[in-house]
Amino acid sequence: MDTRGETELLWWHGAAVLTCILVLSRKGQTDTKNFTPDEKQQLAALKRQYLPPYLLATFCDWIQGPYQFKVYLTYGLDEEHIGKLYIAGFGASLTLGTYIASLADTRGRRAGCIWYCIACALSCLTKNSPIYLVLMLGRVLGGIATSLLFSTFESWCVTEASRSKLPSKCLASLFTTASFLNGLTAIGASLIGHGLVVYAGGVLTPFNIVPFVLITCSYVMYANWSENYGDGAAEDDAGSLQGGLTFMFSKPKLPLLGLIGSLFDAALYIFIFLWTLSLERRSADPTHIPYGLAFALFMGWCMIGALACQMALCNGQRVALNAARLLLVLLTLACVGLVPCIDATTSYATVFNGFCLLEFAFGAYSPAIALLRAYHLDDSHRTAVTAIFRTPTNLSVCLILFYAGRIPESMEIQLCICLLVVALCANVAFLSFGGGEKDEPLDAGDPSEYPKANGDHVKARHPSTESKRSMDV
Repeated sequence: MDTRGETELLWWHGAAVLTCILVLSRKGQTDTKNFTPDEKQQLAALKRQYLPPYLLATFCDWIQGPYQFKVYLTYGLDEEHIGKLYIAGFGASLTLGTYIASLADTRGRRAGCIWYCIACALSCLTKNSPIYLVLMLGRVLGGIATSLLFSTFESWCVTEASRSKLPSKCLASLFTTASFLNGLTAIGASLIGHGLVVYAGGVLTPFNIVPFVLITCSYVMYANWSENYGDGAAEDDAGSLQGGLTFMFSKPKLPLLGLIGSLFDAALYIFIFLWTLSLERRSADPTHIPYGLAFALFMGWCMIGALACQMALCNGQRVALNAARLLLVLLTLACVGLVPCIDATTSYATVFNGFCLLEFAFGAYSPAIALLRAYHLDDSHRTAVTAIFRTPTNLSVCLILFYAGRIPESMEIQLCICLLVVALCANVAFLSFGGGEKDEPLDAGDPSEYPKANGDHVKARHPSTESKRSMDV
């Protein structure tokens, strides 16, 4: 395929993405007609409350991605030292991030979300220093922030939905909307970041605007979110992580649920590291690949996946069972998309189509796995267990980074497929252990015993936690 053919392929994908989004968006509106008026009202209120801060937080995560490596190069670092920085980030997420995220169950989930804002802002500010130790500190803070982003926000949202007595189908609608808008946010962040780099001062500019965005995010959460905690099962900070581990291994299906999500995430991280190189090696002109357009198309297929997930989950009764079964299909699609990429002689078009199929699967996977976590995790250790679930992901990425450059691309893709196949097997076992059992309402306790939205701390939920200090930041 020549350069013109590659460009036409991208435009055909663009047309397909726009058409699918328009059709599925209209279909998704009809799928929520079986919601009661009260459910629609409460769901809309929770979306207005949760989505703006969540999308601001993910915007700050997305806008950094394309420029981290470039910043390190401008300071004259070689690939070996840059690799150590990335390993430090994922290692911090694996260790410190898991522990600090688990504290949100006892210290408060809203507080945990604000901790994310603080850690992420400080991490971005360290990029202004050429000192290696300062950059290393920034990567550690960034790793902690990542753990908080992918655990505390979801935990806060699930508990608020439970307090409102929203059924699983409403929570599925919320998660699919968040996944769809997250894809749109990623596209917007890439365009804004590119504009800032080109017209507003270079590669450090995207990092320097992040603290201002996060200040806004923190203020909105503090002003509009009420605080929520675990149900008091954890007596202290150390008990939160230990209790999360104990709860996770109390039922065979919970480690399997964690394995499904962590292995899919690990495969996606590996894909992120290799997709540009894979396209370059198969392109007629590697110097003229429109990476920005390709990334936007990947995010577009993610958004389509989210809409497809909404269609699959929001109009049924056995939502948890449907989500678990949907994951079987999505993991299979992801494997199918990657298998042709193993062969170095596979055409550019086939590889790009396979990558789009993987992104579609991931777009539908994200809300489905979040819904299963919401349904199966106990509220007392929800954040701790969610953070622990990411441990295999961080460990896998650290190992891949350690061996980066020493293994061929085909072996990395085979590793991705192996991770997905193991996740598929875990999903089958998860269903056999009752992963799709009949939905039951989640108990989030008495909402009247939580702090109000203005941030005033009131009595703890249980006598055993009355001595805990306020979590307000």
